[in-house]
Amino acid sequence: NVRYSFRYSDKVYVGLTAEKDAGEPFFAGCNGKGYDYYSPYLLIKNIGRIRALALGNYRLNYGYGLVMNTDFGLGKTATLSSIGNRANGIKKHSSTDEYNYFQGIAGSIYLTDRLTMDAFYSYRKMDGIVDNSFITSIKEDGYHRLPKDLEKKNTFSNQLIGSNIHYNGKFFELGLTGVYNVFNKVLNTTYRAYNKYYPRGKDFLNVGIDYKFFWKKFTFMGETASDKNGKIATMNMLRYSPKESFQLWVMNRFYDVAYQSLYASSIGEGTSVQNESGFYIGLETSFLRYFKLTTYGDYFYFPWKKYQLSKNGTSGFDGMAQISYSPRYELNMFIRYKYKNRHKDFTPDGGEKMTIPYIQQKWKYQLSYSPVDELMLKTMVD
Repeated sequence: NVRYSFRYSDKVYVGLTAEKDAGEPFFAGCNGKGYDYYSPYLLIKNIGRIRALALGNYRLNYGYGLVMNTDFGLGKTATLSSIGNRANGIKKHSSTDEYNYFQGIAGSIYLTDRLTMDAFYSYRKMDGIVDNSFITSIKEDGYHRLPKDLEKKNTFSNQLIGSNIHYNGKFFELGLTGVYNVFNKVLNTTYRAYNKYYPRGKDFLNVGIDYKFFWKKFTFMGETASDKNGKIATMNMLRYSPKESFQLWVMNRFYDVAYQSLYASSIGEGTSVQNESGFYIGLETSFLRYFKLTTYGDYFYFPWKKYQLSKNGTSGFDGMAQISYSPRYELNMFIRYKYKNRHKDFTPDGGEKMTIPYIQQKWKYQLSYSPVDELMLKTMVD
């Protein structure tokens, strides 16, 4: 890949990313123009009442991802330190990801000092399998190496339009997001037992309300969203932080088995905001001057089947504990233990398929040392 980026102050960002995967033609065959994928962008920020204006390829992220999030994923570990301070809105798409972006125009303006309004429109060709005017599969990997890959390239289109209104008050924040997207063909994924409730149809509508309330040492935040069929997804969190070096998180989530949102991505055990509920508790605190403890436990439940999981109503647990030690700025080390117990299908030789617990345990030790600003030494045992 080749990337060019230009930045003027913190106001203007211009760039172009060109990328090809191994095995894709280069200035040959179907790629007579060179690279397989080109991604141009222009992003203008904070000029007058313009908070952001994007042309070309861009990303969107609002609330806690139950309606719209094409930004990076929300991991359970990162939740402790970052989710309360997430930057919502319009961002440039400068990576080589060929799926998680939009193409068109997006803008954000300050209506008042505390009230902003965003609007966006996207039109893009997408990859997938089309059979008798039905989209039976959406291809997300961006590979165009083999003839069967090329047959799936730009086989259908997707248009998306939406808006977000956000109020940033002294004691609370509120946001309202609405997104409508439509395909030029009917999405009807090839049926499997686990994907019974996957998005199907030609058009999709999602509306969500996100909120954050501050009271002394407590912060309550979350988002509740609905699709056009009235199915609900909601996630709510309470943070207690009596001092900067201590924060305790409690979170509950419920994603209806039939909730449908094509561009949602949030905290969870699954890859989609659907068919999951869970309870999460996390703690991050400093102790003994140079030590920091980060730990969480997450119980999750799947009402319906999942990929490689043919049984209804399974549950599991995901936990992590990490102790970090940093006696001075240039030296840092940590040791981490992770445990996960969930169910998975298993077929023994000559036997019948069964659903059994699948347990993973991981240890990691990392030491980082920077003797000078230009040099970082790192050792890991995993």
